[in-house]
Amino acid sequence: MSYESSVLQDIPTGLSTEDHDKLLHLPASSKARVLLYEELLDRYSGDINAQPYLLVQLADEITALRCPSVALGFYNKARSTLTSLGIVDDTFNARVQKLATEVNEQTMEKLQKSRLLPYHQKWKPTREYKFPTNLPHLPLGSQEVRERWRELTEANSTGAYLRKLAIETNHIEGVFLLTDEASL
Repeated sequence: MSYESSVLQDIPTGLSTEDHDKLLHLPASSKARVLLYEELLDRYSGDINAQPYLLVQLADEITALRCPSVALGFYNKARSTLTSLGIVDDTFNARVQKLATEVNEQTMEKLQKSRLLPYHQKWKPTREYKFPTNLPHLPLGSQEVRERWRELTEANSTGAYLRKLAIETNHIEGVFLLTDEASL
């Protein structure tokens, strides 16, 4: 995409020669380009002159991947950075405004459609869910708790646990039971 400002068109001069070469010879896949731009944004987060170019390039790639609402955030961040630099690019601003309007229209359209359709999700009992075992990293001590629980359930002590729980609950309720004299 062509913009009026050279800040958005030209590779920033503050980049290392290695990173400059990476931008001259971009990877073939969109995913690799997105990863490259994200890496460079992290690396040059303090360079306010490099930020607009990298943000706009990343947003362009994300827009090409059909994620305009995500790209809009990067465009707005670039626009904010350009404003702080005192740069006005009417072509860029018009493009961002057009994209914002499209995203808003799509969102409102989907919202209206969702209100017309009933929500439906197949019900299943809680015991059929696989949490927390479906987490990427289980909490510390979870394996120990799981093994202890298996030992308890194998010994058929579930009934004993429920009896103990009922007795403790009744005892606690008896201690804190308010009588007529205690009421206001």
